[in-house]
Amino acid sequence: MAVFNPTDFVRAHLAAGTSEKDIRRVLEEQHSIHPGVSRRLISDIKATDPEILASRQQVRTAIRRSEKKSWFLTVLIGVGICILGIAITAIAYAMTESGGTFIVAGGAILVGLLTILKGVWHFIRWW
Repeated sequence: MAVFNPTDFVRAHLAAGTSEKDIRRVLEEQHSIHPGVSRRLISDIKATDPEILASRQQVRTAIRRSEKKSWFLTVLIGVGICILGIAITAIAYAMTESGGTFIVAGGAILVGLLTILKGVWHFIRWW
């Protein structure tokens, strides 16, 4: 008969991607381990196990990479909206007669600039 080793159990399930909540539930309900002990055991293993630390670092790197790409796309969309607003304004100005009225696409220009700033802010934040 094998003896239950909670450390090995937690390591295996963390490496497999099981949520901490599910691991705690099993430890507490099926193995009668105190909730404080199960939380501490999981946090200690997460902080010291090299495999788990490496996998967490890989996940963080993947998240950062995808965030950078999505915010770069946001900057490009903002540039496009801003250029569109400037182009509409320039075309409308060019088509008016001297002293006439024309459309200023200030909303598109403003939205484009704000989108660019938002994208740059998040891009720098994730750098």
